[in-house]
Order: sequence, then structure tokens, then C-alpha cells
Amino acid sequence: MPTNYPSTGIWLEMAELIGCDVPTIKAVFEVEAAGKFYDSKGRPIRRFEPHHYPREHWGELGFNPGNTAPWRASFKLRTSTRRQMFDIAQRIDAEKAAWASSWGAPQIMGFNCALAGYDTALDMVDAFEQSADEQIRAFVNFCISADLDTHLRSQDWYSFARGYNGSGQARRYAGLIETAYRRQSGGAASSPVLRVGSRGQAVHEMQIQLQGLGYEIDADGVFGAGTKRIVEEFQRAEGLTVDGIAGATTLGRIERESGEHMQIDRSERAETSGNQTIDTVVKHGSAVLGSGGAVGLISNVSETNQTIIIGGVVVGAIILAALWLLKKKG
Repeated sequence: MPTNYPSTGIWLEMAELIGCDVPTIKAVFEVEAAGKFYDSKGRPIRRFEPHHYPREHWGELGFNPGNTAPWRASFKLRTSTRRQMFDIAQRIDAEKAAWASSWGAPQIMGFNCALAGYDTALDMVDAFEQSADEQIRAFVNFCISADLDTHLRSQDWYSFARGYNGSGQARRYAGLIETAYRRQSGGAASSPVLRVGSRGQAVHEMQIQLQGLGYEIDADGVFGAGTKRIVEEFQRAEGLTVDGIAGATTLGRIERESGEHMQIDRSERAETSGNQTIDTVVKHGSAVLGSGGAVGLISNVSETNQTIIIGGVVVGAIILAALWLLKKKG
């Protein structure tokens, strides 16, 4: 019997595949998945939807929606009735029965097997039987194939929920994902999503950071076409998905690059300041040693003091020489 729990490394593996953080994957899976990977007999969780089975066999299944919409009639069926219908459907056409059912914790419909990375619905079922990890991989593959991964990278829960669940309850699911994300991340809120039409302090701060990185952008706090073009330029330069949306991944990279740029800039200023100090010491020290001032001083003191002064002059010359070499090396 396969384990009902994912391996410790699967979440990180899938997060790296998409390019997001681990709490993001865990949060969306927590909200969108059924909760269990397998039933008490070690079989992948299954829900047969007879309205997706070929209509010519509805009578054999005992599925007669009448004047009710087929999907609504299917929704009202008892679990035991679904099981009986599935057994009949499987005897008629096993692939079509798998095709008309949702499978595993991610509840992926069999007819979406190609999006999940499989040639047939039965291939997907076979993989789901092997491990919980395979069910998570199928979920991530489906998100990538359906172009939902960009919403995961940006932590745009509304757009993700709209693409995964439809527009009907997108805001409700987006709220559930945000709550799950805060739980998975230890209390941290998800990143803001900045796109064309956004405005305010968050946009202004991003524009300032991009200016610091050398991009020609107006820091007006308005995310317009010009800002979108610069964000796309930054994403392209950093090897990110180029969509012109500044979400968690893009904003995180901008902040990181901005921080590194400021650190390098401070180091360069410190080095310049240090070189200027050395230049000053060398300049004035050379003037003292080479102006004859030391010779004039020596001529007016005792022999013992002359020895002390000469020693000091020699040491000074050595120090200046070392400083000069240090400057040349730098």
C-alpha cells in the first residue's frame, strides 16, 4: 500500500520547478486538493462524474438527468451511486471511465491527463497509485501546462483561483489560499502583485529600486506601459518569465539586486575614500621628507636627537613607500 504522505523533498523540488517558494506550493495544494491521497484500501481518491461519460451509455449506467442539467444531476448523486456507476462504466470502457473521473488529492479529471503529463487517463491513474509524490507532480504539471505557474510565482491568488476553479468563486478561493499561505509561511503575508493599473507606494519603491539599477524609469508611483516595459526588460535580463507583472519572484529579485548594487556602491566609495587618504599622506609625507625640512631640523639638535630623528625619517619613508605600493596594487 502506498504511503498517504508526500516525501520531504517533493515540495522543494516542485517549488524549484515553478520558480516560487515552498509555502506557495503547499498553500495552493492545501486549498485545491481533497486532503487525502488514498482511500482506506490504498486506492487513489476517485470521484466519478457520469455527465462526462459518453452520453450513449447513460442509460446503462442508470444516469437519467431528465430535465435537470446533466452536471447538476451528477452533482446530487450519492457516493455509493457513483461507485456503482463507475464499476459499470469501467466494464464498458475503462479508459472512458477513468477519463470521466477526478483522481487523487489534486482531483485532476482524467480528461486532463495530457495537461498533467500523461498519455492516457489510465496512465495517470497508474502513476497516482504509486505514490503521493506522483500526485503532487501531476498537479504542478497541470498548473504549468495551463499557464497558471506565472500566477504562483507572482502569488496572484485571484488569477490562479480563477484559472483553476473558474470565475464563480475565485475571490473566495483566493482568500483561502492567502490564509493557507500565511499558515505555511509562519505568518508572513504574500507579496503584493504589481501590474498595469497599480499605483501607490509599492509601485514607487519598485521604480526607485529599478532606477538604482540603471533602468530609465519614472518614479511616479503609477504602473503604466512604460513601467511594464522596464519590468519586462528586467525579467528578461534576469532570466525570469517575461510577463510584465511584478509579483513575489520579480519583486524579490529586484530587491536582492538593488541590495547587492548598494553594497557594491558603498564598497567602491569606501575604496575611493581610502585611496584619497593615502594620496594625501603620500603627498604631504613626501613634501616633508623631500623639502629639506628634516635636514634643517637635524642641524639644530644634538647628536643623540639627530639619531632619533634620522630613525624616524627612515621609518616614515618606509611607511610612505608601503602606502604607495598599496595604492598601486589597488
